[in-house]
Amino acid sequence: MNMSELEKDSVERTLAIPLWCRAFAVKKLPTILPDYDAVRILKEMGERRPPSIFYPMQCAALAGAIRQYDFAFETKEYLKSHPKATIIELARACLV
Repeated sequence: MNMSELEKDSVERTLAIPLWCRAFAVKKLPTILPDYDAVRILKEMGERRPPSIFYPMQCAALAGAIRQYDFAFETKEYLKSHPKATIIELARACLV
């Protein structure tokens, strides 16, 4: 599905925001945040440019990507020692 086909302010479109943050981080910091899956997924969705809101919010986008990358790393490490655990991320808020 293409992002332009998604309804504005829909859940699906909102879920793409972390993908854009991670893809933006790959462009700015490829050796630190090598999340090329985010770039690939956005390309598969037909996206080539981030929403214009991301340009003035570059620092916030990078911070969001770093938090997600850190959460994924911590989750992997936790699951190594607790393989039967279930990880649930209940909510996340970002204040800019």
